[in-house]
Amino acid sequence: MTLRLLAGVAAAVAALGMVGACSSAGPAPGRSGQPSQASSAAVSAPGTTSAAATDATPAPGTTPAPSATASSAPSASSPPAAGAPGPPSATSSGPRSTCRSLMVRVIRGSAAPGFEFAALQFVNTGQTRCVLYGYPQVRLLSAGAVIGTPSLPASTASSRFTLAPGAVAESRLKDYSSCQASLSDEIQVVAPNSSITITRPGQLRACRLRVSALATPE
Repeated sequence: MTLRLLAGVAAAVAALGMVGACSSAGPAPGRSGQPSQASSAAVSAPGTTSAAATDATPAPGTTPAPSATASSAPSASSPPAAGAPGPPSATSSGPRSTCRSLMVRVIRGSAAPGFEFAALQFVNTGQTRCVLYGYPQVRLLSAGAVIGTPSLPASTASSRFTLAPGAVAESRLKDYSSCQASLSDEIQVVAPNSSITITRPGQLRACRLRVSALATPE
């Protein structure tokens, strides 16, 4: 009887010990007590800054990058206003010439130190009288390209010449050839205040070209 009583007491003590151990233990791994992965990802580790905060606030000692909307670059220089005066032209003033049928001659003349000369002759090959107004214009060409600057009138005097059929008007071309400019292989002549243009072989230095008023050939 005593032995049975002792055995029962021991069994009761053992049962109470097991109940206490179970109540003190935490939730088993994998149960609902473990923090979910989504909530742990939203929490920053101690001593670090979240990616959103890093993007919004520059690091100490650094300068924020300039805004994408920078001030626009200054506009390019405006082109010259329409109608602005250009370089003077030998055929730009006065009425248009009435000669429609012309033969143009370029006759090389003598030379002097620092100068070269040529005669520009305009022959009326038409059947009626016509009038040349203004000065001819000369351009020098090399391999088909213009070199130097076009000729200018030698004076400000008006130039007008009436041509009977077969008559000739002449303008003297003077080339100030003391510079070291290139030599031409062709001479292009535009009749006074006209669209008639001819090109003839000729060698002149592309320095300064001046043409005289129209006159009767000497």
